[in-house]
Amino acid sequence: MPVAMPKTDAARVAALEKYAILDTDPEQSFDDLTLLASFICKTPIALISLVDENRQWFKSRIGLDVSETPREIAFCSLAIQQSDVFVVPDALKDERFRNNPLVVSEPHIRFYAGAPLINEDGYALGTLCVVDRLPRELTFDQKEALRALSRLVLAQLEFRRNLILLKEALNDRTKEEHERQREHVLSACTVGHRWPERPARFALGVTNDCAVVCQTVSVRHAGGRGESLKCAAGLGRIWPTKRGDPWRAIPKR
Repeated sequence: MPVAMPKTDAARVAALEKYAILDTDPEQSFDDLTLLASFICKTPIALISLVDENRQWFKSRIGLDVSETPREIAFCSLAIQQSDVFVVPDALKDERFRNNPLVVSEPHIRFYAGAPLINEDGYALGTLCVVDRLPRELTFDQKEALRALSRLVLAQLEFRRNLILLKEALNDRTKEEHERQREHVLSACTVGHRWPERPARFALGVTNDCAVVCQTVSVRHAGGRGESLKCAAGLGRIWPTKRGDPWRAIPKR
């Protein structure tokens, strides 16, 4: 069953990859929707299928052991080219599928219905589909429910992607803030004495027993040797935590 690739397929696959979901572990939020689809449509098999360049991969599956199939034999490869629920009442009577390996051998598909997962850019990422080993039809209510569940699957995909983007943005912001603090410390402090050979732990000190450690920075003294130190930016003098250390960092005058 060769399926002609639409001209926009490369852009569609690129859009799918932005969700960073292919080959990830099962997630309850998706499995719950697949289970509901199977229950409402009364089918032994239900899948969330994501179609990339060469395969369909199942983010969630009920009643099927395999995690993916080649795209060239996937019913979903045709379903993603539709704008609404794609239904195959009896695959053995459909010339597009009657010789398909998924029909003539396991899992012996006879009935298929798939709702495309179309994102806000108009790309069909995959389908929420239900499958039976007997020919049949969906009722009007079952079709409506499958559409509704497919919208929930897409919403979960968007939520998952946005959460990843938010975490990345927060990590970038934290790195930028650390770099700003490091630059502030380096501009605020000069070296008062030679650094010891061993690593130094600095603290803002009122007594030698008090340690308020803020930020790790690297300082290079006149001899060219670098040291890592922890200090509090913009808070005046910085004392070592151990009594008797013969050096300290002092603010610029």
